[in-house]
Amino acid sequence: MANGGTLLISDRRARLKPCLRCGYSLLYIAGARNCPECGLAVRISLSDNTGLEWSHPRWQRTLSVASGILGTGFILKLLSSLLHWSVYAASRLHIDIGDRTFRFLIEPASFASRVSLIVCAVGLCLLSKTEGRHPDTSRIMRRVLLVSGLVVSMTGLMNNFAGYDFWIRMPHWARFGFSRFQSGPWIPLMIGVPLGALAFELGKRARSATMVRLSQWPLWPLAAGTVMWLFGLDQLFWQLRPIIWEAYYPICMLIVCIALTRLLIHHAREADLNWVTD
Repeated sequence: MANGGTLLISDRRARLKPCLRCGYSLLYIAGARNCPECGLAVRISLSDNTGLEWSHPRWQRTLSVASGILGTGFILKLLSSLLHWSVYAASRLHIDIGDRTFRFLIEPASFASRVSLIVCAVGLCLLSKTEGRHPDTSRIMRRVLLVSGLVVSMTGLMNNFAGYDFWIRMPHWARFGFSRFQSGPWIPLMIGVPLGALAFELGKRARSATMVRLSQWPLWPLAAGTVMWLFGLDQLFWQLRPIIWEAYYPICMLIVCIALTRLLIHHAREADLNWVTD
């Protein structure tokens, strides 16, 4: 019993747990209702609940926006593939679209292809936003997402520089290496694996078996495409490569992004009621 009649409660959980929002030590304040630094209710920090409905709602909304941006990048990829295949079919006289329509389709197809990687990179970088939760248990995943976003953004920028003086002046080995890197499965792997891991983790925190299953969908086209590329099968069955990389894979990723966005928005509404200061 301290002076003034204040009872000091020695709580092992309080000694081991910081405030989820600001990291302030809850030592000797387990009897208090709120954190003295940020005002978050102490019961939230001591609840041992890592579910999304008890997580920071602003962080979840940021991730939902990032997932929507990433999905937009995959929509652009699908649009680019559709336009490119239309142009290809017209050039082989499989379809008759007219010269004016043919020239009109070339520029949007090229623009969507160049922009899609940059849009995906922006989404990946936003997905790396810190949760604002102490202790920070998602640091490694966030760093992987950030590195993937930076690599994808550099690849997208290099695609936009192709054909300019900067690209022409590069050494032959550098252009050849970049072309090989881009033509392989590395960019889809750097997007699909981190996003699948994030969706799997958030699906577990939301207790969503559907989200956990959906997070594994892109791994199948990734595995098939990687095996084809490693063994050179894409040169024998070249028709399969555009089906995998330009259709099946982006559709799977788009479904994951839509499901992830809906999941985060739904749980952000619940978190608004739980992540309180009283």
